Amino acid sequence: MTKIKTPVLSITAEIHELLSKDGFRPEIIENNLVKVMVEGGLFVIAHDEKDQGYFEITYQPFWKEEDQSKIFQLVESCNKANQQTKFAKLITQGNKVHCVVQCLHPNTLSFYNNFKRYVSAINFGVSAFTESMNKKTLH
Repeated sequence: MTKIKTPVLSITAEIHELLSKDGFRPEIIENNLVKVMVEGGLFVIAHDEKDQGYFEITYQPFWKEEDQSKIFQLVESCNKANQQTKFAKLITQGNKVHCVVQCLHPNTLSFYNNFKRYVSAINFGVSAFTESMNKKTLH
């Protein structure tokens, strides 16, 4: 009796397939990166082939501060938003702000079952940051 081998999908392909089945239109942009639009925002999902349980979702730079005198305010607003969020964290890269969730899961399906919660957490973090920046700008 011959066993039929089922093709094993890479983690990237699994993420792509799960997103597609839910109606998203993901795009593989590198071996371990998938980008996808969710609720009008561009998210990039990454994983580490050497650490199979590690996943990361990044909301690409959503704020860019051209006024160098507001960089301290930018960092302060990130810190305030980070205090309000559970597992989404805002990070600065120069004058740009990203929001990221880094997580560990035993498999891709476990990660994906939490995907919408992670997106919600990122959106909350972005809102908290934006609110803080806008309040400080008005004063």
